Amino acid sequence: MVRAVSARLNQSAAQITAKKSLKLHLRRIRDREYCKLRDLVPSVASKKKVSKVEVVEEAVRYIEELHQALLERFRRKAGGIRRKRIDNIKRRKLQMIDPELH
Repeated sequence: MVRAVSARLNQSAAQITAKKSLKLHLRRIRDREYCKLRDLVPSVASKKKVSKVEVVEEAVRYIEELHQALLERFRRKAGGIRRKRIDNIKRRKLQMIDPELH
């Protein structure tokens, strides 16, 4: 604690003011980014007052939902491709047995 006080005494008034301004600027940027994230997450977008922690937690849940939806879409697409391949294989086998059928 003494070290922090002595380090601050070694700073000029301009340095202290610049440091405060930088912290304020960074806080405003961070708050703006939280607002952007909140607007992207459906479960918290319409709420008036939401904590930053809740925004992040809901964002994680939303990303997980999107991930699961994407995986399911790939699975369905892959399943359709497999069915087509199986149908093509069956059709070829039938053609080999009786070429006049198809």
